[in-house]
Amino acid sequence: MTGFRKVISECRQGALARELDEALAEVVAEVKKTGNGGSITCTLKVQPEGVDEFGDINSVSIVDERPKIKRPAPGRTRKTVMFIQHDGHSLSTRDPRQPALPGVVPADSDDDDEDEDAESAARASGE
Repeated sequence: MTGFRKVISECRQGALARELDEALAEVVAEVKKTGNGGSITCTLKVQPEGVDEFGDINSVSIVDERPKIKRPAPGRTRKTVMFIQHDGHSLSTRDPRQPALPGVVPADSDDDDEDEDAESAARASGE
């Protein structure tokens, strides 16, 4: 049986492979520009064609459709922040059921005690 890459390269004398190359380049450029995902869909329709003297199908036709490009949405997607509800009403990014790890200082810590942060950083780096 002929492999997928060979079939793609032979569809319309290589036109499908070129279209897929172009579509991939477009999607990658737009993903890099927007920071959002995109996709390419290639549909091949396979139909029975020839029948041998025993009634078995011995050939098929393959018709391709123009690759469909799902372009990324414009603009960068905003990051999601998960909040946990405390006491039935206040929201926090820290889960009260999750114990604090000793010596670990959150990157976005609002502690005013810089000496404690410096000591934690020194311990973490092995100094």
